[in-house]
Formats: sequence, structure tokens, C-alpha cells
Amino acid sequence: MNKTAARLDRTIRTLTEERNLSSAILGSMVEGVAVVNASERLLFSNRGFGEILDLDVPPQSGSALVKCAADGADRGGSRGPER
Repeated sequence: MNKTAARLDRTIRTLTEERNLSSAILGSMVEGVAVVNASERLLFSNRGFGEILDLDVPPQSGSALVKCAADGADRGGSRGPER
């Protein structure tokens, strides 16, 4: 029982460290990044994604992708890559 609990604790710590590292990397990217699930809901987005949509802050996790795009379009966003 103690071995199983210790193994579970190590696994949880490892997964937490990996999640934190991934979040730090994606969050610090200049490029817009959005992670969307099968229901088209945001799991993660960074500041660059919010800037593409001309939003003051990145949309919250769980937001519908179409609503985020519509909010950006209402503000004049979704300008795409600059050339």
C-alpha cells in the first residue's frame, strides 16, 4: 500500500512539473497559441493569441472558440499575420 501511494505521489509530481513547464513555454511565446478540445473550447491560450484577436487579455479556459473570435471581430481584431 505504501509503495503504491509513493508511486502515485511521484507520478502526480512529475505530471505537475511537466504541466508547469509546458504552460511556461507556451505562455512565453510571442506567437499566438491556443489549445482547443474536441468541443471547440479553449484549454489554453497565451497573450499572443489574445493580441491576434485584439483582446486586452487572453480568453479564459473553457471559453468557446467562436465566441473568442466573435469578441475579437467586434473589436476589429482577427487581422491575421502582418506582412
